[in-house]
Amino acid sequence: MAVKPNFLPIKPFFTIFETGYVTYTSGSKSTVTVESDFRGKTPTVVLTPGGDVNTFVRNLSSTGFEIEVSSDNYQGNVYYHIYLPG
Repeated sequence: MAVKPNFLPIKPFFTIFETGYVTYTSGSKSTVTVESDFRGKTPTVVLTPGGDVNTFVRNLSSTGFEIEVSSDNYQGNVYYHIYLPG
């Protein structure tokens, strides 16, 4: 006799599209170019700095975006995950 599962599988709302990181040694801006376009969808970009700095996504386009950090003196990595809906 088969036992029914007590959960329902749910399709994820977002699909991971691309991940990576940018290394800062000086300056506060860096450009990320994606491997392929966003397939006509609006992406969600999640940034995680490797140090004590604020991060911002700027100039989002179909081919990439710019990451800006709050300090010109920041030295370290900013990790990014790009998610697409559906």
